Amino acid sequence: MKSVLVAVILMSAAALLCGCKGTADEAEPTPTATVDVQPAAQHPIEETLIVYGTVEFVPAHTRSLSVQVESQVAERFVLPGTAVKQGQPLMRLIPSATSRLDVDKATRDASVAAADAQRVERLHAQGLATDSDLRTAKAAEQTALQLRDSLIARIGTGGLMLKAPIAGTVDALTAQPGDLIAPGTVVMRVADPKAVYARLGLEPEDATRVKGGQPVTLSALTTRATVAQGKITEVDARVDPTTRMTSAVGLPESTMNLVPGSSVRGRIVLDSHPDALTVPRSAVLYSEEKPFVYVAEGGKAQRRDVTTGLSDDTQVEILKGLKVGESVIVGGNYELEDGMAIRLAGAGQPAGNAKGDATP
Repeated sequence: MKSVLVAVILMSAAALLCGCKGTADEAEPTPTATVDVQPAAQHPIEETLIVYGTVEFVPAHTRSLSVQVESQVAERFVLPGTAVKQGQPLMRLIPSATSRLDVDKATRDASVAAADAQRVERLHAQGLATDSDLRTAKAAEQTALQLRDSLIARIGTGGLMLKAPIAGTVDALTAQPGDLIAPGTVVMRVADPKAVYARLGLEPEDATRVKGGQPVTLSALTTRATVAQGKITEVDARVDPTTRMTSAVGLPESTMNLVPGSSVRGRIVLDSHPDALTVPRSAVLYSEEKPFVYVAEGGKAQRRDVTTGLSDDTQVEILKGLKVGESVIVGGNYELEDGMAIRLAGAGQPAGNAKGDATP
């Protein structure tokens, strides 16, 4: 009798334990994540580079005015930035004391050479000088006269007036009234206001990505308003020792609103794909630097390894691993695991089964 009682008690305890285990199993539901999805779609995408620089005059359309002999600035009629007409007086120079002495010496030398040539000519007529003597004297006279006339022309009678060689804008003015100017010194430059370009600074690692012909948008640095469209024409890969940067030249199609000397912001289009398959940047995750996304399929998150292409501020191009219309998880994807059950945010049904979803 005791054996039967013990057996009944043991069977009851086992049944009780099995019932508790079943209850515990029912208390652990399958984890379900709430996510946001968006279909992969085709959109144009551009990879761009933002750079900064300054507007400058094109050197080929700039004319420099220099001093031929040592001179002194007597009068200045314009200031930097002044718009001038071709032939307009810009500055009056007078010869320095040294230049006047040079002219006086050249004049005396010319007189002496002329008198000597006349003397040799008389001797030649008398048969006392050879033809060679006469030719030498005449050549010395001609040289002395040319030197005298050249000095007078470069100094001018009572001074020299510098005039604008082209219609344009005074770009640089390096001399003030009273300054003594050495021969060969550039005192002024006049530039064509319609011939300007933007010199843009590049980080050395970006110099190989920028190439001639790439589109560039130039905008004012203060307002960011677009002022000109253009193209990159040159890339200088040398590193400037002062700025530690390389540079590129952007030539605008229109220069109406570009002011030489002003700072600009350049947006260079490095590459563009008009019909790229794209997803939001938030959809692309990385594992060991390899990109992947989660796709909503049958109410579950399916991990897909992908190959990415161009990217901008909001979108990433997918070259491999996705098809147009597939529902990509763009929110709530950081805590997902492959195969995890999911439902749409704000919806009571599993993601991937919602009306209009790409997954049947």
